[in-house]
Amino acid sequence: LMSYVNLSGINIRRAAVRGVQLDGIAARRSTELLLSKMPDNVPGMSATAVLCVREMSVHVQSRARDVKSGSSMLGAEMERIARQAVRPAHGPVPPNAEAVVFADRAELLSCLARDYVRHLLLQGWWWRVLLPGPSLVTAAMQLWVDEAAHVPSALLRLARTQDAVAFVRSMGEAEARAVVQAMVCAHGLALLTEDTKIALQLQSNIQLISPALAKAQAENANTAQRTLELKIHAALPEAWAPGLNLAQRRLLAVGLSLARLSGLVRGAAFAQALPVLLTQACTQAVLIEQGVPLVANRIIVEESPLSNLLPIAGERKIVHSPENVIGADRQRVAKSASISLDSSFALALPPDEALASVIPRVALRTGSVLEMNAASEKPATNLASSLLDGKYQVVETAYGGVFFLCNAALALALYADFTRPLDRGLELSIWDFLALAAVDLGGPVVRHDPLWALLAELGGRKPGARPGAGFEPPHEWHIPEDWLLPFASDTGDWIWVADATRLVVRHPAGFVVLDVRRTEITAEEQLGVELASYALPGLRQAARGLRSPVTPFARWRGWLMLYLGRRVARALGDTRWRRACRQLLSLPGRIECDAERLTVHFSLEQLPVMVRIAGLDRDPGWIPAAGRDVRFYFGCDDA
Repeated sequence: LMSYVNLSGINIRRAAVRGVQLDGIAARRSTELLLSKMPDNVPGMSATAVLCVREMSVHVQSRARDVKSGSSMLGAEMERIARQAVRPAHGPVPPNAEAVVFADRAELLSCLARDYVRHLLLQGWWWRVLLPGPSLVTAAMQLWVDEAAHVPSALLRLARTQDAVAFVRSMGEAEARAVVQAMVCAHGLALLTEDTKIALQLQSNIQLISPALAKAQAENANTAQRTLELKIHAALPEAWAPGLNLAQRRLLAVGLSLARLSGLVRGAAFAQALPVLLTQACTQAVLIEQGVPLVANRIIVEESPLSNLLPIAGERKIVHSPENVIGADRQRVAKSASISLDSSFALALPPDEALASVIPRVALRTGSVLEMNAASEKPATNLASSLLDGKYQVVETAYGGVFFLCNAALALALYADFTRPLDRGLELSIWDFLALAAVDLGGPVVRHDPLWALLAELGGRKPGARPGAGFEPPHEWHIPEDWLLPFASDTGDWIWVADATRLVVRHPAGFVVLDVRRTEITAEEQLGVELASYALPGLRQAARGLRSPVTPFARWRGWLMLYLGRRVARALGDTRWRRACRQLLSLPGRIECDAERLTVHFSLEQLPVMVRIAGLDRDPGWIPAAGRDVRFYFGCDDA
């Protein structure tokens, strides 16, 4: 029995050598030499595919000079078996199948979960090969933790077959938490690492309020946040299904958000809204189980502002809502109706049967409604990227060099790499960042290249949507000091300009060093304060004032792209930054993209030497913000 995993090489479970008058030591050496010559991949198979072979036999001579021909025979036999391998994702596997193949790790995880839910694990011989150990169930759950980077795509596929909720519901709380923690780390979701703590803190502030007060609060709520909560709720119906605890809901919500809301999941607003919605869903489910009467099968839960998450010990605010209780009785009933939730969301309600008649409903500050019915388990349609759903794309582009900017973004710490996935980076999708950089540095003609549509799909945008929509940029800019090191030889004066609202300082290379709001002190005094940490050669005031005001997004875009263009040109040794950027970005390439990997193939002859010297052509590897492994290949047009 052997398991052939392309991403990790060849894994052989058992090898047996049979022959006449064998010398045991010589046979072992010949076998080891033969197996060491096996190809690292199977011709025609994707680099992300997982091939599991039940049994394979090859007749070879034991002499050392026959090892080369034997390895060729072994490779040919492996290719034959791979071509006939069955994909469990497409239907039942015949009992006599020689091999099974999974298109990628996400497909393997989804098939594993589906068979687990349907009690078919023991019927698949390949699971015993891929999951060695005394317990298939334990090994299956551990595999979901170990391969957490591919969980979003796996959950998306399970949602299509209506198995996502059932599988996650079968997980224990500790298992669900472990998968979430590993997934958050793999995808660099730094803002969601404390999600559970936020939700637990919100429990203590849940209270009963009147419908009238709920309506008033909803009218005063922030419209943008309310819209976001409604969008999250509509996109993640699986997370609001009944019978789930907080950890299970969070697993579904975070995993499917990475697939369906990739443009929002890294934002602070999303990190603020998600724990509120998860807490509401758990509270509603508990109240339904306790038989609390609902109006139109709805419960709305109030949450306190995130800026006041830590309530004073022992303090519980009560809003008296029952209309049929007056005076002291109303106060007594309201106090007895306080909701108390522990870490497992067990509801502690008084045994007063009259309570049900005086609880009209529970309301939410934002006014969003959580529907809990059978339809909640139906997956949302037309929300997920087809690439995460198992689609494989090949795109020919005239701007393959755009992906070299991934290395520039990682070097500038705009996004975290696999060595520090939880470092805070831009909340902007990295695909939107590449799209903006492609236009600003390569010219608007990029919009007419097939690359533009691919970046939109990877970023979860509609084809006509603007890159960066929904991104909230900072309002002030202080360039990091280490960004100025490549320009240390520039001895020209820094130029500053100010008006009634902004103070701007530009580097002689042409990018913005400082852009802040004006304060009450004079411009010269504010310059001294703001530039105290910088070593500047000289400073002079510009002859002309600031341009007309622009949007915060356009202002931030100018800050970053002006510097990025100059930095790329400096790395390539070109004094004309527009020419350098267009030469870099306009390298033609072939993009191969699936749920796990994005590979760009270039011609080695067309690659400028300076690109190699600058290190822009190195493999970025796994990029948490991209959710993919990014690789570059040169000179392999038929790879």
